[in-house]
Amino acid sequence: DTSFSNDGIRLLNVDLNVNDVVRSGSGYYLAGEQDGDARIARINASGTLDETWGDNGYSEDLPSWTTTFNSIVVGGNGKIVAAGVGDVNGDSRAMIVRFNDDGSPDESFNVDGIY
Repeated sequence: DTSFSNDGIRLLNVDLNVNDVVRSGSGYYLAGEQDGDARIARINASGTLDETWGDNGYSEDLPSWTTTFNSIVVGGNGKIVAAGVGDVNGDSRAMIVRFNDDGSPDESFNVDGIY
């Protein structure tokens, strides 16, 4: 798609090991891991980091035991749901985190946004 870049390929200046991507509205959400922590990045349609979203383009910090996101979806209500793995006292555990459309954890989803 040359509307995305001249040859349809865009190298992103994003500090994230990406495991999944989903298109939503005028951009993309990338889910993965950043420095050992689960993280989401929001990318504009042009392929640049959306620094107006979350914490300078990345989801807000989660507890240190959240290690990576493997998949991501965006619901019709704009809520972002990511699933991944957390490390709790050496035990790997599945986790689901729901975010508001501004990149903050949705605290109406199990107190801190994490289930």
